[in-house]
Amino acid sequence: MKSRRPTATLLAWSAIGLLGGHQAAYFLVYRDPALVAHVLEDTGHGWLWIAPFLVAAAAIIAMITGFRGSEPVRSFRGRFLALALVQTGTFVLLEASERAAHRSDPADLTASLAGSGWLVLVVGIGFQLLTAFLVAVASRAIDRIAAAVRRRRTGHRHPATRAIRRREAPGSFPHSLRLARTCGPRAPPVGV
Repeated sequence: MKSRRPTATLLAWSAIGLLGGHQAAYFLVYRDPALVAHVLEDTGHGWLWIAPFLVAAAAIIAMITGFRGSEPVRSFRGRFLALALVQTGTFVLLEASERAAHRSDPADLTASLAGSGWLVLVVGIGFQLLTAFLVAVASRAIDRIAAAVRRRRTGHRHPATRAIRRREAPGSFPHSLRLARTCGPRAPPVGV
């Protein structure tokens, strides 16, 4: 039985939203690119140079797993809630761990969060919710495109029809032709 949504796909889509929302939050709070770069370096965000590679890898994983044919989540709300929970939880943990790794003194961490850190957290959570919504829309679109491609590739046949055709012995008439032989011919009435 197929899983309703593979974990790899969910994590890949949430990574895209997480990194996009993370960057957008800092640019909204600090606005000046030079100030953003300084704040990011000062708060332990040195790892962000690999963010474009992470987003590209996550997008590739999301596309591959989406086109492989997992059964999509039917509920948009369920998809959005799962993405929102993963993204907001990861964002809060990421911000705290970045600051904790950069500052050895817990008082420095508290001061960092009490300064503009709280604003980054609030705006960041808002952006995580926004990107979770956008990513849910994008992932649903990819799922629909993938389903259409799979239908086209299989020739629009119904799964039950394929199963019937596989069970027939080689050289035998298809089931529909056997039924046609049992009925008399149909033709228009012959006028005299």
